[in-house]
Parts: sequence; C-alpha cells; structure tokens
Amino acid sequence: MEMNKINKYIFIFMGVMLFVTLAIRFAEPIRDGDFFWHYKYGEYHVKHKTLIPDHTLWSWTPADNNVIKCNWIADIFIYFLKQTGGLSLLFAFRYFCMALLMIMIWAYAFKTGQGKKVYTPFILIIVLLGSFTGAYIKTEIFSMLFMAAVPFIYFSVKSSLFKKWGSKAFYLYPLLILIWVNTHEVFLFGMLLLGSIIIGEILNHKFSKSSALSSQAIKNLIKSGLLSILATFITPYGWGADLQYINLFFTQSSEELGLKAIGQYNTIMITLHSPLHFIEFWIIMLVSFVVLFFLFKIKNKKWDWGIFIPMVVMSIISARYLRSFYFMTAFWAMSLLYMTANLKNWFASLNLRLKPAFTVVFLGLFIFFSARSMWEAKYRPFLNRWLGFGIGAFNPVQASDFLKTHKPGHLLYNSYNVGGYLIYDLFPIYKVFCDPRYFPYRSWYKEYWNFNNGPAPLKEFNEKYPFDVAIVDYISSQSPIIKFLRSKLWKPVFYGPSAIVFVKKDNSFNYDYKTLDPHRFDNVKNLNQLYNIYFVAMNLGDYDTSQHVINIMKEKFRGYPGYELIITELQQYQSGIVAYSKNDYYKALKILKRLGSNRSTPRVNFALFNLRNWKAKILIQKGKFKKALRYLEDNLRDRPTNENTTYNAGVIAYRIELMERKNNPEGYKGDNFLAPGEKSKFYLKHFLKLAPNHRHAWIAKQILEGKGMPLNVPLIL
Repeated sequence: MEMNKINKYIFIFMGVMLFVTLAIRFAEPIRDGDFFWHYKYGEYHVKHKTLIPDHTLWSWTPADNNVIKCNWIADIFIYFLKQTGGLSLLFAFRYFCMALLMIMIWAYAFKTGQGKKVYTPFILIIVLLGSFTGAYIKTEIFSMLFMAAVPFIYFSVKSSLFKKWGSKAFYLYPLLILIWVNTHEVFLFGMLLLGSIIIGEILNHKFSKSSALSSQAIKNLIKSGLLSILATFITPYGWGADLQYINLFFTQSSEELGLKAIGQYNTIMITLHSPLHFIEFWIIMLVSFVVLFFLFKIKNKKWDWGIFIPMVVMSIISARYLRSFYFMTAFWAMSLLYMTANLKNWFASLNLRLKPAFTVVFLGLFIFFSARSMWEAKYRPFLNRWLGFGIGAFNPVQASDFLKTHKPGHLLYNSYNVGGYLIYDLFPIYKVFCDPRYFPYRSWYKEYWNFNNGPAPLKEFNEKYPFDVAIVDYISSQSPIIKFLRSKLWKPVFYGPSAIVFVKKDNSFNYDYKTLDPHRFDNVKNLNQLYNIYFVAMNLGDYDTSQHVINIMKEKFRGYPGYELIITELQQYQSGIVAYSKNDYYKALKILKRLGSNRSTPRVNFALFNLRNWKAKILIQKGKFKKALRYLEDNLRDRPTNENTTYNAGVIAYRIELMERKNNPEGYKGDNFLAPGEKSKFYLKHFLKLAPNHRHAWIAKQILEGKGMPLNVPLIL
C-alpha cells in the first residue's frame, strides 16, 4: 500500500478518534451547583427586565449587594437554553462549544496547510483534554471559546489568512471584549493575553523586525487594544466593573478562604494523580513549544516576541491556578501550527526514514491519551460525576425534594457546595444559608469556614445563626455531619445520595429515616458516592441500608479500580458493627480492633472505645493488668482527654508498679520510657488536670502523695 494512502487512513482514524474521545470524555452530568444559580440569575434578568442582579434575594444570611457580577449575557443565554430544551439542550451546547474549539484550531491548521498532518490531531487531543476546566455548563465555557478566539484572530493575521480584511481583522477584538465583559470575568485574562501579544509585537518591531507584523498591522493591533479597553467600560455598571474585577483577581491573597473552598484555585500539582493529568499536558506543551521555538529561531534567524511573551504569561497563570489551565491550550496549539508552517521547508528536507518514526510516535501518543481519557471517564470519574448525563452528586436532589415535601423548620442551614442547587430548587420555600457564589458572603464567610472545616462548636454557631433545619453534603462537610450527630439538640430525619437532613429535637417534626426504602440508592452511578453513603448509613445505625449499599457496589462496580479493597473494608466494618449491635463483643472487638478508629466512623469509634473498656474489665478481673492497660492506652490514643480512661490507666499502672516491686524489689526498672512509678504519676496528674473535682480525685491525690491506694479502688469501665 502506498505511503500516501497509509497516511490518509491514519489521518481519518485520528480524526474519528478525536471526536469519539470528545463524545465520551465530556459525557458528564452537571458538575456542580454553579449552573443552577447562573440559571436563576438569568431568570431574574428576564422576569425583572434588568441587567443587574440582586445578590441578596436567595439567602437569609447577610449578603453584600455591592459586589459586581456582570454575567448577564451568559446567564440569560443559559436560562433560555434550559427553558427551551431542558438539560439535554445544555449538554448538546457543551458538545457544540468543545467541537467549535476543535474546529477553530483545525481550521487554522488547514489554512496553513497542516490540516492533514499527523501531528495536528495530536495537538488537538492535548487541547481537548487540557480544556476540561473550561467545559462547565456555566459562564466558564464562553471564556474558553473567547480565549481561543484571541489567538485565532492574531495568528490568522500573522499568517496572512484574512485576504480582504488583512490586519483590519484586529478590530474584531473590541467586539469580542464587549461581549466578553458582559459574559464572564475572565475577560481580564483575555485582555492580559491581548496585551502580552501587543507588547510582544512592539518588541518585535524594535528588536526583531523580520518577525514583526507590518507597521500598519501593529498600528491596527494597538488601536484595537485601546478600543478593547474602552469596550470594557460598556457594561450596566460602567467602568466600575473593571476596578472591582481587577481588585478581585489581582489583589486577593492566595490564602483567601473562598479560594480554599474551591479546589480549582489550587495549582495543577493536585492533578498529579488525578484523571486531569494537567501536569503532563503542561510539560508536553512547554517542551514542544521551547523545542519548536528555538528551531524556528535557528532556521529563520529570528526571535518572535509576539509568540514568546504570551506563552510565558499564560503558562505561568495556567500552572498557578488549575481553573485557568485552558487559558494556554489554544494559544499553544496555534503557536505550534504557526511555527511548523514556517518550518515546512526544513521539515520537508528531513530524511524520509525519520518521517515514519515521527508518524508512529504521534500516533502512539494520540492513541494513548485518547484511550486513557475514555477509560478514565468510565472507571475513574470524579467525586461527583459519572459517564453519562443528569445532575451531578454535589447537588442534593433527593434531600431537597424531602424538604419541599415535608417543610420541616423555618430557617435553613446548608453546606457551601449544595447552595447553588437549593437556590434553584427550594426558593422561595427556603432561602439558603450560603452557596457557591461566595462573593456575597465574604464579610462573614470565615465563621462558616471555622464551623465547616475547623473546631467551631455547633451550639455556638447555631446561637448566632438560629437555623432549625440543616442539609449537609457528604463530600465537603464530614466534620459538621459528625457535630450534628453528636449533638443532643439535633436529630437526623433523612439522608439521600448526596446529603443528610437534620432538624432540631425541639421541633415537632418527626420522621424515621430507617423507614426509607434502601432502593433509593440503586441509581447511584459513582463508586465513591456509594462509599460515602455507606458510612452515613452505618453511622446512623441503619445497617440494612448499609448492607444494601455494599450489594449495589458488588453488582454495579465490579472491575473498577480499588473495588476489591473497598468491598473488603466495608464488609469488615459491616460485620464488626453488626456484631457489636448484637452483643457479640468477642467477634466485634476482633474485627474493629484491626480496622481501628477513623474520622469518618464515629459509631465504630464509639463501639471500639466501649469494646476496649469491656476487654480491659475482663482482663482486670483475671488479674492480667498489663494487657488491660494496653487496651486503656489504646483508648487514650483515640481520646487523650477522656478523664475516666485517664483515671483507670493511672490506677492500673500504679497496681502494676506495686506488683513489679513486690515480685522483684531489687531489679525493677520500670517502663521502657518512664522511670519506676512515673507512668502512674503521669496519668494521675493528667487526670487531675482534666477533672480536679472528679468524684475519684481524692484517690489520685492519695496515690500521688505517697499514701498508697485503698484496697478496693473503684474503676470506671
């Protein structure tokens, strides 16, 4: 078969695989709650005939209405899409945007004679997978396209592709920015990219004329940049939007709690072991750019600042913030295509023997990235997603339905992640406590953070914010769930695939969550989500449901990475806690001791604590004090401030020391770490610090004063 035919078939294969990858990798549900509040903003704009939203409308807590949020074009567009075709049309729109991104770059490749080169689909697969953070069904997806339009216009002019317009095509930038500034805040980074292109071309004009645009083109570029600045003032807020956005993006600290709450503001380092693989793509993009750039410099004897400076700026920003990774992908792709087009004569002179090798390398890498992304879409979905469509697991659909149906309480507490969906689904029945907008709540968000992520007690938090019903998600708010479960003032009444509902015990509303049908979890499509549900069911003592969840895992997720380990772990927890509930303490202790305490398993921790005390009591009765002490010390490692256990440990340690002295008065050397008598002193002194007024404090004082120990010392087991 002729080489041209082989290359033709390879190209067709790669083109088909590229769009198959697009179809599978981006077959995801609504990822988070942002879509829902953007939808409500669009609804507000349409129904109230205004372009300025009311940020205070959906929450009962203090909200700042002075914050500028100029997304009205995107929000209204999203609202009309949802109203017209529901979620299906929105998912189709996401595919359209991703395909348009590919078409834009591929069109430039064809115009420069590289559309059928084997490296072009390879470049496109990197762009496709690297643009994942831009493919959210919300305002972000518009910025992804606009960030690609900026280099498309620039490189098209630079490659002389606009025959009639020429460099006048640069005047598309003000129109682009005018739309962008009223669509999404990332227009600032579009301006930064445009500014870095302008600076680069000015440097070219001064120091590298062979790489520079024509004088007229540079003038048009600079004028378009100035007009673009003016375009940013054309918003419902005037030029005030620019000032607030600049302050938001460029002056806030990386330690801002709102940034910590959003994982996408972390660096790309967090993708080291995730299905995003942005570190790999970032390295590939930088290495390929540097290699081609210096080949370009050597062969054409020119340094192109117009390409170099924007690439440096975008690569730094994209590495710093995971959310912004798509900023550099389109510029990188078109810069590579621009340079390879200018190096085609040199590439044509390569030894023919090397061309098949290059083809094999690009084809192999393409297949690897394509196949891996599709496999991970199925078997390594993110925490709240799966291969398919619908509403992602961050959004508490069933829990929200429960609140709509039963209406327990009046003031709602909710965790940050679920607020966006609750604005969409519960308003006006309930207003939210907070939501993923963050910006209206900056003045008091630290209090929420300290409750959700820190030590702030539920009782004090509730005294300031008097909510009487709460909906808390499993992924981001495990600590508050435990606080609610331990509280004597709150009771759980419902739990679904994503969140649990609590009401105050003095509330007249009653509902037994154990009467809920365990089959409500049958349609859960994410293994990690089921893992979280299991621990909630187990901690609630709903053991029939927790076993049902294990059975769902066995039926639907066999073959998934980590499946065997998860099933083994959960089945052991199940066997241990069920044995404890049936008073089979020997079996329960044997299993739970091996598993140990876990932050996510307060019921197991409670059972294990009691089982150790039970075992210590049996051993004490048999006179096996050293073994008993080891169980007490295990409990102290889990609960170092438990006064009763500290007292027991001190008394038993003292008894061991008395026996050691009696049996070997000359050779007793004490504990390996503490001198003779020091272990009992350590525990008893700590006990008196914890509980100086304890009813057995006199016993500890008597021992520490050297007066000995009463004959029948009471223990608290």
